[in-house]
Amino acid sequence: MRAYAGYNRRRDMLEEWRRRAGELLQSVPLRPLSSLEIACAALAVTALVLLAALVLFAVRKRRIAREQGDLSSALKNLLADALKNVPEMLNTQNLPTMDASIEALAQGLALLERVHAVSPGLLLKLANASFARGGVPQAFRYTETALALAERERDLAAKSIALGNLGIMSRDKRDYDAAFKYLSYALTISRDIGHKPSEANHLRNLGILYKNKSDADIDPDMALEYFQNALSIDTELANRQGEAQDLDQIGVMHLDQGDLDLALTYFQDALSLHRENENRRGEAKTLGNLGLVHQLKGDFDGALRYLKNALMIHEELGSRHGEAQTLANIGLIHQARGDFDLALEYHTDALIIDRDIGDREGAAKDLGSIGMIYYRKGTYHAALKHLREARDLLAQTGSASDLETVENTIREIEGLG
Repeated sequence: MRAYAGYNRRRDMLEEWRRRAGELLQSVPLRPLSSLEIACAALAVTALVLLAALVLFAVRKRRIAREQGDLSSALKNLLADALKNVPEMLNTQNLPTMDASIEALAQGLALLERVHAVSPGLLLKLANASFARGGVPQAFRYTETALALAERERDLAAKSIALGNLGIMSRDKRDYDAAFKYLSYALTISRDIGHKPSEANHLRNLGILYKNKSDADIDPDMALEYFQNALSIDTELANRQGEAQDLDQIGVMHLDQGDLDLALTYFQDALSLHRENENRRGEAKTLGNLGLVHQLKGDFDGALRYLKNALMIHEELGSRHGEAQTLANIGLIHQARGDFDLALEYHTDALIIDRDIGDREGAAKDLGSIGMIYYRKGTYHAALKHLREARDLLAQTGSASDLETVENTIREIEGLG
């Protein structure tokens, strides 16, 4: 309203100038004007018209800029409110949930980009929300844009977070070399600027990278050191959620090394923290790990109790990947008990979900388990069908050891015929 009032005042002033000019002209005795006087008068009138136009243009431009600034500010606030529960740092162990449409948020962000009003933080939040919804390519693009903007603004904290997020996305795509470069660079920046929260996060993700890429040139034993360093920082910061994730990862390392009792201790500590933090997704994951420990200890009843509790939480959260993984693990316990028909039901349910969500590696494992059950039941034709499907998928996505196991089993069955 102030902008319009100012505009009206300037318009009234111009009208007053024109009225007075008319009165002045009428008061001057008329006489013939020389050519020079006529030219000067025309020039003066033209100058006045131009001046008036410039004043009006300046007023209009200021009003538009003010309105545009108000709109940008309002849009920023709306986006920030919609993304308030989405962290800037990507955490695959605790992905955000929200009701807002990613497409609508993206359109709002595009408008802010046009007026150069977007921030790296908003881009990172939108990227992580997209990642949680399965839009990995879109999330990667948003994060790259956030990185470029952080570099332009010399925002080192945002740059470190963006690099770390790109490292996690690259790791999930199995581009381990790129993941290592992103995460290592991110860790260096975090240490240089003394940003402890992101340092702990980068250490944890480097540990996961080392653990997952055990068959590469990277030493998998380094993973434990990264997790322990992350745990030390998270404990210092009283970051209970980070502590729980570090304890989970250390537990997995001891589980892989066969130290079941030590793994059990770490998982129980992690479970207590997840429940204290009310982190249902983390709780479900740790319950699954505890089920695996009890399975390896031969306590199948205890394992099933943990796994069924985990399955209930995954179903409650709508976590399809966690649901499929837990169904498969329950199937493995029934398979170990010799209850092949029940095991087949669980593995088939897991396969349906993995195919539905596009988890090819999970589907390969499900197919391998189903093939092994048919083999054990003596139904060799069905066994070969499922094992060959598993082999084809594992050749593209799975580990070399899993592929070798399936190929050996196929040869065994073919040798029977």
